[in-house]
Amino acid sequence: MDRLEKDLLFLQSKISEVLAGSGYSSDRLGIPYIPQFTEEDRLSKRKSIGETISLQVEVESRNSPEKEE
Repeated sequence: MDRLEKDLLFLQSKISEVLAGSGYSSDRLGIPYIPQFTEEDRLSKRKSIGETISLQVEVESRNSPEKEE
């Protein structure tokens, strides 16, 4: 995608104008967003992965041929 349609882009000057008019600061508008992961985020992700694996094991054990005896 070499060319972007201008209709799809946000104009920083317009956003800045609207924010300032509403009493918000637009000082950081030009700074790219870089997410910062906390230890809580990491633990939550680890727990989520663990729950997914646990569910997979449970489903596989219910569908195993050994259980049909």
